[in-house]
Amino acid sequence: MTVSAVASSVLAPLVDGVERPARVVGVLGSAVYLRAGGPRPNVVALVTRDAVRVPNAVILPGAALPCGLQAGAKATVGAGTVRVGGLVVECARRWSPPRPRLPDAAVARAEELASLVAAPHLAAPARELRSALATGDDTAAEAAAFSLLGLGPGLTPSGDDLLAGALVTVRALGDTATGVERAIAHADRRTPLVSAELLRYAAQGLCIPQLADLIDALGSHLSLRAPLASLLAVGHHSGGDLARGVALALAAAQSPRPPADARARRSPVGAGSSGGARSRR
Repeated sequence: MTVSAVASSVLAPLVDGVERPARVVGVLGSAVYLRAGGPRPNVVALVTRDAVRVPNAVILPGAALPCGLQAGAKATVGAGTVRVGGLVVECARRWSPPRPRLPDAAVARAEELASLVAAPHLAAPARELRSALATGDDTAAEAAAFSLLGLGPGLTPSGDDLLAGALVTVRALGDTATGVERAIAHADRRTPLVSAELLRYAAQGLCIPQLADLIDALGSHLSLRAPLASLLAVGHHSGGDLARGVALALAAAQSPRPPADARARRSPVGAGSSGGARSRR
């Protein structure tokens, strides 16, 4: 069976490049994840038209996946197509995953969002991450993020989702989280491949539309309830953990920063820019 699909723009080097061998590495109700050989990007999510659109999604026209696709099945990706089982997916069109932006004034809504989401059940490492981001301590941020990697069950564990929400928010505020990004460079060794790939996109500020909608609402005078409800409906726990990551990053951005020389003393020489959630631009 041949179908025409819409591929994420971030997959263009993979989908439009030479054909590479691939394998199915994960199957959910509405998504099949493939890993191709060679350099990144090399993970593709084949998703149904109603599924959550992760940044590396190829959106199929149907409401259900073909039957019989299992982990380990052989596939190919490239030359404009994805082939798996008896399915040939022609990637004729492109879509661009959202990269939300937030004005500085949005941090004033940190407490409002926190009041709408339950405290993270990963309370201790979450507090450590918030403190490290707030003070700009790259070393502590790296350690806290490393402790969250892979924490929890599923293809995207709770700790990873919380980190992803925080990373996208930091990027939306125009900043970087150097310590967290150093930690996720080792994500392949700590968490499922699918989640590690999504964390790398989060570090670029790329996310699912439901998360982008919440962040957009934070930057306006709109109510947070409707976009938050849509995000909380994502997965068994993913939406809630993403929202808690947003709240964590906003709270860190609201906190007073120590003097730059104090931050420098805490960070190793050559560590790069501050890992805190806010730079004083």
